[in-house]
Amino acid sequence: MQISNVAEKAMSIVKTLRAAIAPFVVFGACSVGWAAIGLAADSDTEPMSESSRQEKASQIFAFLAGATQDSSPRRIQNYLKSSELVDALEFSAADLYGEDDPNMIPWLYLAAMDSYRLAGILASDDNRVSYHAVRQMANQSGGKKLNAFSLGGNVSWADPGTASSLRQLHKSFLVKAMSKFSEMAEIFESAGNPEAQAMAWIYRADMQLLRNWGTPFANYREAQELLRQAGIAEDRIELFFGRPQLIPVNRFYTTLEAAIENQEAELALRMQTNDPARQAPYFAWDTSVPAVRSPLPIDSLAAARESYEYVDLRFRITAEGDVRAVNVYASGDSGAERNARIAREAAYKLDFRPALVDGRGQPQSGLHMRFHLPSGVK
Repeated sequence: MQISNVAEKAMSIVKTLRAAIAPFVVFGACSVGWAAIGLAADSDTEPMSESSRQEKASQIFAFLAGATQDSSPRRIQNYLKSSELVDALEFSAADLYGEDDPNMIPWLYLAAMDSYRLAGILASDDNRVSYHAVRQMANQSGGKKLNAFSLGGNVSWADPGTASSLRQLHKSFLVKAMSKFSEMAEIFESAGNPEAQAMAWIYRADMQLLRNWGTPFANYREAQELLRQAGIAEDRIELFFGRPQLIPVNRFYTTLEAAIENQEAELALRMQTNDPARQAPYFAWDTSVPAVRSPLPIDSLAAARESYEYVDLRFRITAEGDVRAVNVYASGDSGAERNARIAREAAYKLDFRPALVDGRGQPQSGLHMRFHLPSGVK
């Protein structure tokens, strides 16, 4: 009976995770199955109804978005437990499929975005978040997660939340995210899918921009060449790379056409869609981590705008995609001064993939963006 209960609990976990991952990976023509560790719907002895699946997915989305009244330390503790689960299931999938199998793609993408969010947590200006997070990681599995990704040796156990340790770990988790996209590119290369390989290189280069490391624009140019090899029309490549885009993108697209559709869908959510200087709206994950965008699909967030405060920003971006000269020119009535300060400071930490001309980033001024902050979360 005890073994049965454990099995049922494990099945519940993987079904919940399956429901949570599905909206974030758009596979296009890439065939990626879920038939393993309880992820195939037909493997369930009692199939979960679609409503139950959606309910469990909504619970995870609400948690990831910070839409809870728990204190910041409590939310961080819960998120780190979820992060451990991501690691465990990635390793389990690798044992089952093999590290080079296309079925690894959703798990690698989930791990990459998990590392990005952990990096954002560690970069938070709210000490309740950043210091609590690193101390929790120091206590998890004997500090295994910290030591695995610390650059140059162990972090300081006397005070693992020191500013230098936080900077070190922030960089390390972004490096881990880059490595996951490299693994994805290698899998697509082995599968003979240059278009999907190019998309993985684009996401990796995005992480390089975030990390301010390496040669991201050389990787963008390499991705463009792969797209040409895949037979993608030049005008579609120019359209995709010809406009700035906030990074990272919350879903992985294996085709350029799907990525373009996502760009246009996000831009359609602007308040003034005929203004080319106005960027897609931004939804912060949490007021304590405002420079990390919400993991929820942007269309669902836009449909619930009333749950967010807003601040309208004007800014410019450099040729490297850094945000500069941020000015607030409008905000909602509730907590306007506080929200304006949070949004302005967070905007400087955002990164864009700048418009590319001949493979080189282009600076752009006079950009506008509506910055949304979740209401009622401390």
